[in-house]
This record gives sequence, structure tokens and C-alpha cells, in this order.
Amino acid sequence: MCLCAGVFLLQGWWGGWLRDWFLEYSLSGSDEQKRLDKVIADKGRGTKLATAWGTTFAASCALYAILVLFGAPLTSHVLQTYLLALLLSVLTVFPPAYSLGRPDFCGNDSHALVNRLTWVRLFAEFRLRTPVERAFVYPAIGTALGCWAGVIPTALDWDRPWQAWPLTPAYGAILGYVIASLLALTASATVHLADEYTRSLDQQHKKKSD
Repeated sequence: MCLCAGVFLLQGWWGGWLRDWFLEYSLSGSDEQKRLDKVIADKGRGTKLATAWGTTFAASCALYAILVLFGAPLTSHVLQTYLLALLLSVLTVFPPAYSLGRPDFCGNDSHALVNRLTWVRLFAEFRLRTPVERAFVYPAIGTALGCWAGVIPTALDWDRPWQAWPLTPAYGAILGYVIASLLALTASATVHLADEYTRSLDQQHKKKSD
């Protein structure tokens, strides 16, 4: 319970920071136009925040079912299993849901189509274009892998208190999230440095040609 509460607070702050970062990449035009567009986007911030948390809680129910299908106790430890599902949902679903909006798989307008294709591109095709998209996807993958790997100590017959369900999957999910976040930062920095190096080479070639 305390673990979920701490993650709630941290992800609430981190999701807001990622949303501002996402807006910087998505807005185009002059500086004045970007400021106006950001003001317009911030007007619906409360609604989008409520929608993101609603999406997170809905996803936690789906994740609970997935955990049970993967072997979590069905008739016992119901609250503990749901809290693990909620933890996973807060780590993986809330940040992109707050920035991108909830996945809209039923709408037919252009906004719903763009929203749907963006979610599919990021989380089904793994085609990432910006650092903020890596900050969405890498930690989600790391959380899933960490949770899966964290189940292994639970099966060992050491009878230690920290082996109680679902402590090791929860700790594994958080560790996977942190490691994957660092990998996302490293990958984005590497791509940025490579782009800067390529641009510098292009400038040198232009100067020589001139």
C-alpha cells in the first residue's frame, strides 16, 4: 500500500513533467504561436489528468486479469494482486495516457485516428521518434520485464518474509522501470550526439565545397 502511494505521488509529478516535454515536441510554429497553443492545451489540463487516472485504473483491472492468467493466486491475496496490477498500471499507463490522451479505438474523427495510430506505433510497433517517446516506451517494457523476472525468487523455498506475494514482482517492476528509464536517457543522448556530429560533418563539407 505504501509502495503504491509513493509511486502515485512520483508518477503524478513525472507524468506532468513528461506532458510539458511532449508539448514542446508536438507544438510547431513561431514562439508566440507555441505559447498560445500551450495555453490552450493547459486549459484542459484538469480534464486530461482525470481521464489519465481513469484510464490508469481501468488498465489496472485488465492487468489484474493478466496477472491471474499468468499464475497469480485467484482466490487468495486478491488485494495484494490488485495492488500489484495498480502499481504496474501507474508505472506504464499513466504517463502516456496523460500526454497522448486515453487510447481511442472507437472514434472515427481525425483526432481519434491520430491518437489510435500513435498508441499503436509506440506500444505495438515500437517505432520511436523523439526522446519523450522513448521515455514512455522504454520504462513500460522495463517494468513488464522486471515484474516477470521478480516472480522467480517467490518460487524459491527459502521462507523469507521478503518472498511474500507480491513483493518481489513489485520490487522487480520498480527496478526495471528505473533501469529502463536510464537506458532511455542514454539512448536519447546517444542519438542527439550522433545527430550533432552528423550536422557538424555536413557543415564542414559545405564549407569545403564553397
